[in-house]
Amino acid sequence: MKRFVVMGLWAVMALGLAAGYPRFESAVLEASQQLAQLELEWRSAEQRARVLADDPYAAPQERDEAEDALERARLRWAEQRLALRQEAYRLWTDVLKGQAQVDVALAALKVAGIRLEAARIRSAKGAASQVELDSAERAHEQASLQLAQARSALTGAKEALASRASAQPDDVPDIQPPEDLNVEGHSKLELARLDVRAAERALAAAEGPDTARVERERREAALRAARERGARLRGQLERRLESLKAQYTRQRRLAELARDAVADAEKKMAAEQLRFDKGLASKLALETARQALVQARADELAARVELGRLALELWAFAEAP
Repeated sequence: MKRFVVMGLWAVMALGLAAGYPRFESAVLEASQQLAQLELEWRSAEQRARVLADDPYAAPQERDEAEDALERARLRWAEQRLALRQEAYRLWTDVLKGQAQVDVALAALKVAGIRLEAARIRSAKGAASQVELDSAERAHEQASLQLAQARSALTGAKEALASRASAQPDDVPDIQPPEDLNVEGHSKLELARLDVRAAERALAAAEGPDTARVERERREAALRAARERGARLRGQLERRLESLKAQYTRQRRLAELARDAVADAEKKMAAEQLRFDKGLASKLALETARQALVQARADELAARVELGRLALELWAFAEAP
């Protein structure tokens, strides 16, 4: 009887995670009634397969069917578990991205406020046109609306997270893809193989003289169809795996570039602060540099979030998702 240890993702994710994320993810998994039901079905199928394996009166085909039923139950449980892990990651990172967008909007509003203040002063002294003043007012209003929108989105993200478990996201979990990636490990392909085996057993059971020719032909056609579906699925999964691997490689490089961009923005911010302290830079120049830094940090966070999402998708191609 096959036995599977579905611990690979947890072990990898336990390294370098954001503080609190493992507890949040565990809470999401433990609260899922569907996952609990699928686990019960898995254990029930396991018990039946064990009983039939020791039953001298059980037919070989009956044992095979029980083994396949056990495998199907395990695969359904594993698929749901991975889906819940992906949901937990999305809920956690949506809050982080929402907070980053609020920070970006706040920085933009501050810059827009300084520009509006400057335009009003110049306008009062006759150094700015009404067009320039109107433009600055519109930009400030737009920045205010964008901040309100970002805060609303953050509130929604926090409520969605709180509906699953209590948590305070602090950083992006460092999720790594599995070391061994193989189409053969994908649950959908394993289920397709189980369909082929079931069709083969059905055809084998129709070999006797008590089965009509039409029924046998129907079962032969069903077996051919199952094999063709499996072949098509294999091709689709092979293309999907190659695409995901390429996306992950590109995204890893984008995350590296985003980190470099943050470092550059920090240096520029420090230089602008020094210039401002010495009276060589304006308040607008300082806040514009700060806005660029906040945006760079938000972009870097988004790049890491996408990298982790792709890593989780790649876990579908591991034997133990």
